[in-house]
Amino acid sequence: MNAISEFFNSSASTQIISFLNYIRATTQANFVVSALNTNFLIKFHGYNIEKPELYKEEIRYDKKTVNGSTTNREYIGCSSSNPTTPAGFLDISNDSRYDQRSEWSKPDPNMLLVSGFFTGCTPLDAILQSSLDCLYTSECLELLMNKFPDIKKHVNIYNTLLSFLHIVVCLFRWA
Repeated sequence: MNAISEFFNSSASTQIISFLNYIRATTQANFVVSALNTNFLIKFHGYNIEKPELYKEEIRYDKKTVNGSTTNREYIGCSSSNPTTPAGFLDISNDSRYDQRSEWSKPDPNMLLVSGFFTGCTPLDAILQSSLDCLYTSECLELLMNKFPDIKKHVNIYNTLLSFLHIVVCLFRWA
């Protein structure tokens, strides 16, 4: 019975991983655009309603490295690779290069990171890499609530989550 159970467990995980890899490969090969425009940027612009212009561009990952005083840039397109980097909060209010959102890079050392969250070419790539550690600490939950105040307005789960985390932490301390 243990052998049969072990077989089903291993084959189920293999099937799930194969299915996820199939979705990732299909998305990348056929260049399916994510709903968040994280792998390909498509927007209409122009003031002529009868003939709007279509703007499209592949999102690129800037794999920049700093060697002394020089910065080497190597761009990787989302059609050829699935890079992921830690996710954080970036102040883009004074930076015009983020208007197009056509490239991204690893976070700066002074950037506020969200523990256990990643960003990538597609949401699937990012969530598969993420451990979601932030959701298990009250400090990080408070950070998210401060950055996204509408969450507190519409959902009263904030206090429930903090209370639950407090109880869990107390239980682990007593164990």
